[in-house]
Amino acid sequence: MKPLDLIVRLEWAVVTMAAVVFYGSTGVSWWLFGLLILAPDLSMLGYLGGPSIGAIAYNALHIVIVPGCCCSLVAWSAMRRQSRSH
Repeated sequence: MKPLDLIVRLEWAVVTMAAVVFYGSTGVSWWLFGLLILAPDLSMLGYLGGPSIGAIAYNALHIVIVPGCCCSLVAWSAMRRQSRSH
């Protein structure tokens, strides 16, 4: 395995662990997590519109920034909920 491939795999492992930790802090059901983790694969439906549309849809939903934003939103929501309860 090339060093860059290893770095990319480690990056996604860290993103996945962060997503699980942040999602667990929300208290939302875990079946929804299982459903949402497969949501980026729905971008494959873009290929029904042709190869270029499919490639754009696939690449748009398979970047690290999307899970990062989701994790940030979940963390912000959890902190806001905790501050309201005090």
